[in-house]
Amino acid sequence: MRLQLPLLFTAASVALVVGIGTTGAATAGPLQPAGTVVAQRQLIGYDTDLVAPAGVAFDAQGRMYVTNLFDDSVTVYVKNWASGATAPIRTLKGPATGLSGPVGLTFDSQGRMYVANSGLTLSPNLTLGTTSVTVYASNWGTGNTAPIKTLRGAATGLTIASGVAVDGAGNLSVANAGRSVFLPSANRVRSAAALTGTPSVTTYAAGWTSGNTAPTKTLKGAATGLGLNLGGIAFDSHGLLHVVNMANMNFDPQSGSVTVYATNYAGGNTAPIKTLAGDDTGLTTPISIAFDARGRMLITDAQSRTVQVYRPTWRNGNSPPAQTINTATSIPPAGLLAPAGIAIDARGVLYVSNLTLNSLESSVVALPGPPVPPNAPTNLTAVRTNVARNIGTLGDVAGRNIRLSWTASLARNTRVTGYLATCAAPGRVLRATLAATARSVILKGAGAIKYTCTVRATSAAGPSPVVSVRNA
Repeated sequence: MRLQLPLLFTAASVALVVGIGTTGAATAGPLQPAGTVVAQRQLIGYDTDLVAPAGVAFDAQGRMYVTNLFDDSVTVYVKNWASGATAPIRTLKGPATGLSGPVGLTFDSQGRMYVANSGLTLSPNLTLGTTSVTVYASNWGTGNTAPIKTLRGAATGLTIASGVAVDGAGNLSVANAGRSVFLPSANRVRSAAALTGTPSVTTYAAGWTSGNTAPTKTLKGAATGLGLNLGGIAFDSHGLLHVVNMANMNFDPQSGSVTVYATNYAGGNTAPIKTLAGDDTGLTTPISIAFDARGRMLITDAQSRTVQVYRPTWRNGNSPPAQTINTATSIPPAGLLAPAGIAIDARGVLYVSNLTLNSLESSVVALPGPPVPPNAPTNLTAVRTNVARNIGTLGDVAGRNIRLSWTASLARNTRVTGYLATCAAPGRVLRATLAATARSVILKGAGAIKYTCTVRATSAAGPSPVVSVRNA
């Protein structure tokens, strides 16, 4: 099966952008539109080895991994890479790797890397080969490294694997495009290969056997709400499976959706428990999905060149986004030109791949995500002060004050504006509001009773989690 496409791929890029006039809000308030963002730093040039970058992910150490669709490779970049033509620190490439049109990728709790191989190749025409999922050890070596497990064959039910996700129990779920594959270009989404299969999500039990292993369950059928072509998939913090549908079964314009399935869904022709679809959603051709630290759902949309952001409590049906992130695209590759893959680093920065059919626009762009509160302070200690000893027959008298000390919160994409320190006991509360530079405070008048003391950071995005100490 072949499709003639005049493609030219040369240098690609990665750019980090910051917002101009970007605003956000705490949990209680509405998120504001992100406005226009521009590039702050870029990873660009031949030395980056980026070729049609599709999927983006981060490992536990903060290193960035990128699948290169038409180079059959995965390139890895150091955390906080320097601007310019920075070369990857590792590259997975070669016939032993089993990579074939790699698209989605993810990591499990053990650090193993899972790659969805679509089977698409460019030689020089677009050709559809065998699809698979390949798994690599957490310490895989650079170069032509073989996977530790491969899922491939007719029994697997795989048909153009586009997305992979691993749940908390280690079960693997794979989105299968089935009918067609759409490759975003700068201005439209092209049909790359027509098929006769049915879109599905196949699931494999933790510890599945390498080879031609059948799924333990398959989500497929009219009632599922799965569209003509599937994009990314992900589990939220509650274990609910979210599937991106690029278009409905009639391929109607602007008919993309997200369907959500219950934890431990039955498979088969199972209906979703929730669907995001309609003109107000902002979805035209959604591609991939990610969740931030606050549970907000972020969807890349190729046709509108945006990232749409939805609250954790978005309504079933035609629910509008809480925020739309867009960029200036007049000077490629600094903006969202054809957003596809998406990942969020520990600081809340978004990284989005631009999967285009133009070498000058093929890139990965990083931009500020929705505001995220800082992490909790650490190393909280509580020490009694003003201790009086051997007063008459009373013996030791407990300190009248409590001195709290802590290590500063780690800010993500919003700065710390202050700290709130509290010591509470039945019928009594001691409290202090402090500046962002504070690392300790003395709360006076504690007396002899025991307290539970907490400290949390404050920010424009909301408070951090608390750190606490008991029996102070």
